[in-house]
Amino acid sequence: FTWDDPADADFATVEITWEPDGETAVSLDKGTGTYTVTGLDNSEEYLFSFVSLDIYDNRSEALSISCQPDGDGPVSYSLLYSAEDLYNIRDDLSASYYLMNDIDLSEYSSWTPIGDYSNSFTGNVDGCDYKITNLVIDNSDSYQGLFGLVEGDATISNLTIEDCSITSSNSYVGGMMGKYVGTSDTTDGAGIYNCTVSGTVSGSMYVGGICGNMRNEDGSSSITVSNCHADVDVTATSYFSGGFCGLITTSFDIDSCSSSGSVTGTNYSGGFTSSITTCTIENSFSTSDVSGKTQVGGFLGKISDTNPNNCYSTGDVTNTDVDTTTDIGGFIGFIVDDEETSNCFYSGTLANGMEDNGLGTRKTEEEMQVESTFTGYDFTTIWGLDSDINDGFPYLRARYE
Repeated sequence: FTWDDPADADFATVEITWEPDGETAVSLDKGTGTYTVTGLDNSEEYLFSFVSLDIYDNRSEALSISCQPDGDGPVSYSLLYSAEDLYNIRDDLSASYYLMNDIDLSEYSSWTPIGDYSNSFTGNVDGCDYKITNLVIDNSDSYQGLFGLVEGDATISNLTIEDCSITSSNSYVGGMMGKYVGTSDTTDGAGIYNCTVSGTVSGSMYVGGICGNMRNEDGSSSITVSNCHADVDVTATSYFSGGFCGLITTSFDIDSCSSSGSVTGTNYSGGFTSSITTCTIENSFSTSDVSGKTQVGGFLGKISDTNPNNCYSTGDVTNTDVDTTTDIGGFIGFIVDDEETSNCFYSGTLANGMEDNGLGTRKTEEEMQVESTFTGYDFTTIWGLDSDINDGFPYLRARYE
């Protein structure tokens, strides 16, 4: 660890403790500025606490940082306190960062995303359960979101974007990122963890609440998306729109994620995503209402080489072109081959007199609020049911507890 000493004239020492194994404080005199912790277990996550003391033994409030050792050597995290700090991530797109407080982006009338097609973000950002507010984007560029293009072994975690407003007339548009691309540099463990986005997102093609497009171009390592949630109104003027992600392709493992709000698209629209190919998705749901023309579903517009497990949707599905009545479903719009669902349920209505394709198991709204409906679901550790949470439909415990 490295740090700058406080400027106070009476500053004396820094004390460092950590859990587990480091309960006895290490005391470092003024001017030391660095300390290396050794003998840690690479499989263990540690909580480090830093306290400054003055010459009168007055103690500051503790600064706590949670992190896990890297077996390949030390990892340096830069601390983000302000909108300017967040903006300056673009000066080192492969570094690792911690948010130290909530950050308000209202000073930026139209945010320029971190990372683009020429220079992608490949580092790590841990939001430390803080939030970013007043994220506004209004332009005609592609790769739009807090991040533009995230690539390789990057990880985004423990971060909330609250009430964003993102508008682009171009493609790859999402609340957290425009596009996430897996490459030959991607290793197991890369991904998006414990992130939430709320607000509005609109673009032309590949538009989603969390991400516009998730695509693993290498596919040899899986990318994890876990405990992430989008409460977003999504609009796409062209193809591939989803409440959570516009399009998901190859070796993404999606678990315990959800979408709510609305999805307005044309072809290929889904409450969660428009299309998912060669991935796993389980313990996830959508309550988003969906409208589109063809290959439209309450949960997924289309699936290929993917078998959803323990997933549900409750959103209504509307066909915006009454002459197009194929590939529309309450849960899935279109199945490419012999893909199957396991313990997947839905209750949304189909507007404009459409006939349901029967992909998934239809239930009434009342049945969708009863635990016995959801055969195979773990209501002890993964799912919960409470009339005051999620309109009485099953919720994911990791988000609320």
